[in-house]
Order: sequence, then C-alpha cells, then structure tokens
Amino acid sequence: MNKGRPASKKWSWKINLLAFGLVTVAVLLYSFGQVYYLRQTLKDHLRDSREMVLANVNRQTELGSLAEDALNDTIHLFLGNTARFLNFLHDIEPFQDQELASFADENGLAGVAIVGVGQGRVSEPGGWLPRDNACIAGGDMLSKESGLFLFSWPRPQGGCVLIGYPDRRLQKVQEQFSLSSILAFLSSAPEIVLLEVAHPGRDYTILGPDVALQTIDIQGQEVVIGFDTRRYQERVRRIWQNFMLYASFFAGFGLLLTFILYRLQQQHIAEITSYERELAREQEDASLGRAAATIAHEVRNPLNAIGLGLQRIDLEAGLDGEHRALLAAMGTAMTRTNTIIEGLLRYSRPIAPCYVSVEIDKLLAQQLLLRQPQCARDNIRVDFSPGFHGQVAADVDLLAQLFDNIIKNGIEAQPAGGWLTVVSSRQDGGVLVSFDNEGFGKSEDIGRLVEPYFTGKTRGSGLGLAVCAKIVESHHGTLSFQEMREGVLQVRVWLPVNGEGGQVR
Repeated sequence: MNKGRPASKKWSWKINLLAFGLVTVAVLLYSFGQVYYLRQTLKDHLRDSREMVLANVNRQTELGSLAEDALNDTIHLFLGNTARFLNFLHDIEPFQDQELASFADENGLAGVAIVGVGQGRVSEPGGWLPRDNACIAGGDMLSKESGLFLFSWPRPQGGCVLIGYPDRRLQKVQEQFSLSSILAFLSSAPEIVLLEVAHPGRDYTILGPDVALQTIDIQGQEVVIGFDTRRYQERVRRIWQNFMLYASFFAGFGLLLTFILYRLQQQHIAEITSYERELAREQEDASLGRAAATIAHEVRNPLNAIGLGLQRIDLEAGLDGEHRALLAAMGTAMTRTNTIIEGLLRYSRPIAPCYVSVEIDKLLAQQLLLRQPQCARDNIRVDFSPGFHGQVAADVDLLAQLFDNIIKNGIEAQPAGGWLTVVSSRQDGGVLVSFDNEGFGKSEDIGRLVEPYFTGKTRGSGLGLAVCAKIVESHHGTLSFQEMREGVLQVRVWLPVNGEGGQVR
C-alpha cells in the first residue's frame, strides 16, 4: 500500500455541539443575571424615591408650619405697632369714623375700632367686628375668625384698640404648603407620573404595565405614587434582544460548524473504513496468493498425474461403455478442479497491464462474436450499440478477459433464454461500456458481487467478477453495478482514454 492511514480527529462534532450549547446557556444565565440586577436596582430606586417623596412632603409641611408661624408673628408685630400708633393719634385728637375708614383703607386693614372706658367706641367700617365686645383683658391677643385676623391691644387709659386684618396671605401660604400643593409640585419630577391622595374606587392599573405603583401614609392619608419604569422595561427588552441575537448567532454558527465537523468525521470514518477494507483485501490477497502457490505446488502435480493415468486407462484398458462414461466424468471433474486452481492463481497474481492502443468497439465485437454460438444455443438475443469510435491505452488481453467474463456471466444468468444489450459511449473523458441483461434475482447482494468467493451460480468459484474488478482497477477505471429494474442488472465499466500514464507500446 502506498496510502497512509488517515489521521484521527479527536474533536468530535458532539463535543462541538455541546460547547456551543454551553456558551448559549452561559449567555442565557448572564442575561438572567442582568435582568435580576436591573429588577433589584429598580426595587432599590423605587424604595429610595418613595422615601424621598415622604421626606420632601414632611419637609415641605414643616416649612409650611414655620412659614405660618413666622407670618403670624409678623402680623402680630405689625398690628401691635399699628394699634399703638392709633392710640397715640387718638389721644392727641380723637378719630372720627371717616378718618378711621381712610386709615384702614390706606393700610390694607379690614377695619379699626377704638373702644374707650364705658364701652364708648369709634369703629370703621361699620359692622366689620365679628362680635360686639371684642376687648380681651390681660394683654394683646391675636386671634383668627370669620376670614380675618382680630388683634386686641389694651389701651393704658382703659378699653382697647381692635384691628381686623384679612387672612388672604395666610390662606395663600396654607394653600402653598398644603398636602395637595406639595404633591402636585413633587409630581413634576421626571420619573413620577402620578402623585396624589388615593381616591376610593379608582382603578390605577389602567396606567399601564410601565407604571409601578407605590402607596405611602402621609399625615394619616394614603398617597399613591406612580413611577415611570419605561427606561427599565426598555433595558430589559434590549437585554433579551441582545440575548436572542447572540443566541441565534452562536446557535447558527455552532450548527454550521457542527455540520461541517460531522461531514468531515463522516468522511474520516469512510476513509478509515475504506482503508481497513483495502488493508483486509490486501491481507486476503496475500493469504490467497500463498494458498494458491501451495495449491499449485501440492495439487496440480497430482492432478496432472491423475490426468495422465486416466488417459492411459482410456487408451489401453479397453473399457466398456459404462466404465468409459465414468472415466469421462472423472476427467471432467479433474478439469473443473484445475480451472478453479487457475482462477485462484490469476486472482492472486498482481496485474501489470501492458498498454497498447485498443479499439474498444472492435474488441467488444470480437468477444461477442466468440460467444455467438453459445448465445444461439441458449436463445440469447444480443444487441450491440457501438458509440465510442476511438482508441484507448489498455492491455488488450486483460480487456478481452474482462469483457468475456462479463458477457459469459450475462449469458449464464439466463438459462431459459433472454437478451443482452451492450452499449459503448464517451463519458467524463473516457469510455463507458454498459452490459444489461435479465436474470438478476438478488438485489440485496448487489454490493457483494466483486467479493472473492461470492457467486449466485450453482457452479462457479466466485472469482470471475473479482478478477474483473482487479483488471479495471489496474487500468485506473471503475466497475459498478446497478439494478435498472426488478431482475435487470447493468454492469458499467469506465476506462480513461489515456490509461492514466500507461506507456503505449
């Protein structure tokens, strides 16, 4: 053998498929990890945002309370100074109602009243006091009633100065720092889509899946917060899109590479199988060659001696008809035995073609002509269609043996008569000769026809087609078999025109 054994491939397509499967699983786990991390981050962000809202509401409420206290102190100071000034002016020259009305209007007061001892009173505008006797003993006092601040300042000489101041500023401060105003201000934050006191019976789920709802208790009221999670959802969608992209890429590339590895390994296995078959055949040929040499040495000489003895008995013994027929049968058996030995010797010997220019169509016509008497006797119709019309470089004797053996097998396969078709043509830079005939009855054995000792005939060594295969192989051609339809076998012989480097002599 001149062909080295194929190298072993350790990297299996199954391992490759497993590796890409593990990579895909790793990408999936990484994606799950990213989604879990985003979910935890969202939970932390929602918790921090909720605490931020609660802290801001409490802070704004505290600021509102401080602002209200500061406003009350400012109004108290302003009204106290105004009361002292009014009392000072009234002591110099008592106010008339019209003068008090002008003073109240100029200073933005709701009304002014100066109450003297014995309940004498000057008041403008009339009817502004919420009650008739508003003087409070024990010092100045600021109270709120009927939509205004009522300030009572005790006069040193008795009585009091009453001043009414509108509470519009206080209402404005209270509205500004009310819970609804604070919630409306905080709801302008970018990630807050809803922030309000919960309304009983309202369905907040209609805001959609991209809004995460939270509830907190503020000043004894349940407040609903809706956080915008579209950025989170978009990142999750992007993660899964990337996973699908990478998974598709790895799966596609992995399957493609696995398919390539699978095909390469199948080819590798086929090469190993072919190598082992060739090695087994060469070992078998070597064993057969040694056996054939032994048989030729040990059996042919006794067979020759027996043949000579049978000839002398036939010539000298003067046997009658019955004994002479027995002697003829023994001679026929000896001839068959010698033919089998000759076949073994031909199969075991290496074939070295002697290349000459051969006209294939002419050679086929000669072999068919030689078999014409047998075809006529066995009622076999022969159709020959020469279509090559050229020469090839080949061994004429080996090709004659090849074609004769195939023709003989086609005739012997039809003992009750039939047909044989032979066609030659050009194909793939060479000559193709096909032999079609009936009588083939073992389609499951079509792959074993060239095996040594395999035969479908009751008599035969099973070496005929095996020798044909060696002849075709020695000419760098191909021998193939095909069942055209049930019971019809086609034998195809393809030979290169130039003999693949054979020297023509």
